Amino acid sequence: MITVIGCGVIGLTSALRLREAGRDVQILAERLPPHTTSDKAGALCFPFKAGPPERCLGWAEESLGVYSREAALPGAFVTETDCLVLEASPARNIPWQMARLGPERMRRATPSELPGGYADGFVIRVPLLQCGPYLHSLMERFLAAGGLIRQASFERLEDAPGDAIVNCSGLGAHVLATDELVAPVSGHILAVRPAPASAPVRCFICEGGTDTGGAPTYAFPRPDRCVLGGTAVHGDWDETVDPDVIRSIRERTARIEPALAGAEEVSRYVGLRPYRPEVRLEAGRLPDGRPVVHNYGHGGSGWTLSWGCAAEVLMLI
Repeated sequence: MITVIGCGVIGLTSALRLREAGRDVQILAERLPPHTTSDKAGALCFPFKAGPPERCLGWAEESLGVYSREAALPGAFVTETDCLVLEASPARNIPWQMARLGPERMRRATPSELPGGYADGFVIRVPLLQCGPYLHSLMERFLAAGGLIRQASFERLEDAPGDAIVNCSGLGAHVLATDELVAPVSGHILAVRPAPASAPVRCFICEGGTDTGGAPTYAFPRPDRCVLGGTAVHGDWDETVDPDVIRSIRERTARIEPALAGAEEVSRYVGLRPYRPEVRLEAGRLPDGRPVVHNYGHGGSGWTLSWGCAAEVLMLI
């Protein structure tokens, strides 16, 4: 029996790939959907706060293929979206996150598409996920395939049962894997009601500029809600919502998309991205000799890298 620790998008996709390959798999996790970090994400298929770039691009390419195929299916919780990636100054090079997108998925933004204060930009066509419903569908698919899911917590990886362990514990790896490189990057999010089809809100992201103190600004209009952000504070474990930050998010996003100024609030919350300078995806052994595959440290790119990392887990275990 293989034990996957973690039931966010990284744990679920890893477990599902293993189970559908015929392996006996169980998921053990302290938190289950809808209470995981993955539930709180913006979930645009676009690498953010993750490295190293080359490995991330390979994983993202695999995930892009999976999501794009799913987006074509009836009732999918994935939508192919045109997203405006904004640059405060003229871009000499294509941002690394878009290096593998072909002309069918990327073009330079026209001057008329750029809001005031932005000198350059790109329009990319990428998947956008509905986190809650998608995670629920992954759980149903895994259980229908014969997998097991239950809540459990451990102080050490060695305490987990199973013949082999796949460590998808996210921030939990700070303790479970005694990995001091793992740290939270907190992000404030304001969710508002989706815009009517007659007046759609455009999808956009700017990774940060001098006027925002380096904070990212984005709007991801999903069918279930429009997700607005954000912040990216390294080392911040505090999940308390700051009303001043929420006010800043509304002001920043409305400057780019004025229709958002009066959008009705659904919820506000803080998510803790499980950041590591480089994603840890590698095989090893526990002190007791059992094989372990570490798959954590995806930062703000869990949804983007999930299926690519899951495919590599299958090869490593």
